[in-house]
Formats: sequence, structure tokens, C-alpha cells
Amino acid sequence: MPTLNPVELVTQAVTMARQYVDRGSAELHYVRKMFAAGALRLESPQAIAAMAADIARWGEIGMIPSVNARRTPHRVAVVDDEGAMTFRELDDAVNAVANELVAKGVTGGNGVAILARNHRWFLVANYACARVGARTILLNTEFSGPQIADVADREGARLLIYDDEYADAVAAANFELGKLRAFTETPDGDETLAAVIARAAKSPRRRRRSMRR
Repeated sequence: MPTLNPVELVTQAVTMARQYVDRGSAELHYVRKMFAAGALRLESPQAIAAMAADIARWGEIGMIPSVNARRTPHRVAVVDDEGAMTFRELDDAVNAVANELVAKGVTGGNGVAILARNHRWFLVANYACARVGARTILLNTEFSGPQIADVADREGARLLIYDDEYADAVAAANFELGKLRAFTETPDGDETLAAVIARAAKSPRRRRRSMRR
């Protein structure tokens, strides 16, 4: 290998130092942005303990709505065609749907299929599945009826949550524990998540673990 002279060594060292400074400045900029957005913050010991308890109860995904509901309960969590939903409302909705899944017989490790667009009910369904320890199966919105039935059977989906627009496509698929509708504009059909939330208990439920075989 060629030997660098002292001037080249100094030049190389200065160049590397500048790269580290530039990289550090960029990362510090993003950290400041995350703190400003509330994604990162200094938490009290009580808040850290509560978050740890939520992780132990529901896992890293299922705990997210509850953490944000404690931090900023009245802050808007999602805006869709149905309007705005706060973090507290999202957390309550997730609890209600999680309780309903358990009432229908969903246990830890069971497959729950979701066929829905990007809206509040998609979030609620995913977080609710995480809270009960269900295995979420995301179905492709371009699937035909036979494809939905095939994938649901192959993946062991015991329950389906779907948008109204896919009602015809899912009609031929059988789900042992039934179906729930997510986004809907019609009064008839399977029960909606909105109806579940209106009548179901919103108290938190401990996560269901996988059944031993």
C-alpha cells in the first residue's frame, strides 16, 4: 500500500472530521424534529412504568394507542372521510373491538384477516388484533373471491374484517368465527366496527397468549 505523507494524512483526517460533523448535525436536526413532533420526549418515571406495563400486556404494537392516549388524549390521531378521531377515541375503539374479538372466540395466535382501505377502521382493526395476540392476515385489495377464500383457508383465518366494497368478493369465503364490517355506507350486512364500539366494553383487556397444543 502507498504511504501517505503528513500533509495527506492531515487532509484525510480533516475531511473525515467534517463528514462526522455534517452527519451529526443532520441527525441532530432530525432528533429535534422528532422531539418537536412529540415522537420523542423525556418521560416521567410513572409514564415509563405505565408504558412498560402496556408493552407487557399487549406487546410493542398493541400498546401504541394507549401510550398516545395518555400523552395527548385530545390530540387528533387520524383524519379520514368520517372526520377526526382523537388518540383517546382511538384507544377506546381499540379496546372495544379487542373485547369483541375475544367474545367471538379469538385467542392468541389465531388468524384474523383484514381486507380494508387506509382509514380509521383499518388502524382500529390492526391494533385490536395486536391487543388480543391475534395473527393479522392482510388481504390484497385486488384479490378475487376465490383468491380470498384460498388465502383465508391456507393461512387459517378464523375471522374477517372487511370494507363494504368487498362484500361480494368475500361472500363465498367461510370464516369460523364470522365477519365484521369496517368502512361501510350501507345499513345491512354483518355488524360494523362502529356498532361494536357503540355497545362493547371499552375497558382494557389483558392480551391473550397463544394456546398450547
